[in-house]
Amino acid sequence: MSAAAGLQAQTPGQPYAIPQPPDASVKPGVNSRVILAAGLALIVLVGLVIFLVLDGSNGDAAPDSGPSSTSQPINAPNARIVGSVVGTVETPAKVDYLVIEIKNPASGTALSMTGDELTILYQDSQNRERISYPRAEDSRGLITNEDDKESIDACSDLAKQPNYKAVWCYVTDGNSSVLAPGASGDIYIFIGGLPVPLGENSRFQIDFMSSGWQQTLMGQTPPHLEPLSQRATPGPTMPATPSVTAQPAPTTQPAPTTQPGLRFPEPVVPQVQPLDPLPTQPVVTPTSQPVVTPTSQPVVTPTSQPVVTPVPVLLPLPPIRTMTKPHVFLGKATNGGQLVSMGTKITVWIAGYASPLGTTKTYVPNSPSGNNYTVEVDQYGSVLSDTSSLMFHIGDKDTGQVHRWEEGAAHILNLTVN
Repeated sequence: MSAAAGLQAQTPGQPYAIPQPPDASVKPGVNSRVILAAGLALIVLVGLVIFLVLDGSNGDAAPDSGPSSTSQPINAPNARIVGSVVGTVETPAKVDYLVIEIKNPASGTALSMTGDELTILYQDSQNRERISYPRAEDSRGLITNEDDKESIDACSDLAKQPNYKAVWCYVTDGNSSVLAPGASGDIYIFIGGLPVPLGENSRFQIDFMSSGWQQTLMGQTPPHLEPLSQRATPGPTMPATPSVTAQPAPTTQPAPTTQPGLRFPEPVVPQVQPLDPLPTQPVVTPTSQPVVTPTSQPVVTPTSQPVVTPVPVLLPLPPIRTMTKPHVFLGKATNGGQLVSMGTKITVWIAGYASPLGTTKTYVPNSPSGNNYTVEVDQYGSVLSDTSSLMFHIGDKDTGQVHRWEEGAAHILNLTVN
């Protein structure tokens, strides 16, 4: 009873004071401080992640060419995209090859521009390919200069063959595939054989990898691609106009003025002289000429020529020089205007030797150019020089065509027999 009375007496005087355990008032304060600290740490972490993501995306968004890594050595080569070239008129237009300039600093080392030393990767939104370097049996991958249309066409045709999808060739002097320190050179990347062509206003990426050098280039094609053939049309017309206008004025007009003047006195002179020489000339000239010339010429020519070119005079070829770059020929082999059948033998000869310098067989054309043969002409000993004339046979027939040999060169040569 006393306990109950004491509880009732305390309740009216303290209506809001409810007894609590000793630790109940401490726990909410501790939880709030922990939550506040965790929230601040989470905000800092999210901000750091956003900063890193934005910094990385800004580097990938630049369409211009440039290195993707900031750890490049100072003496490393530097590559940049110079432009793109559209080879043929097509709808829609597509890029045939890209032009890349590479500068080797004077403090750097020699850079070997071959498929064994340099790896090039290409990718866009629909393609990802490793750019191939031409095989030795197809081409040497060297272009003399930007006007070397034959070598450029040869590399472009290789890129469209089934065993290739993209090809890169080095623009050099035709003899060296090494980029010396302090020098610069161009690489043409032929992508006309890609499964999905590179068209207008498209982004692409090129990766270069070599020993001690790695660089990524980002590029974008122009909004409008102009075919090369359209840009080349003014070329032939410009030199033709001055050549036509310059020749007729000084050379052809004076001729008709002098000839009529000579014809007027001629009828007067022959009326006196033909009376004497006419009976003497017909008697002397017809008797002496037919007797002397037909008897001496047919006897001398058939006897002297067979003696100079007998079979025993032909010499065997010395051993091949593997360190010398061959001369590559690519083109069409036709008989009577039609492509010869697949597997027809193509041989290259030089006078005085019993064996051919180069041998191949025709194949089915794999590109719109219609090329069906590729042959390499190697150096044997010291037989060939820059003045040597090469002769070409289709099967056992001589085409009658000759071409000068050049070390490391590549030319398009269409062969034909009847």
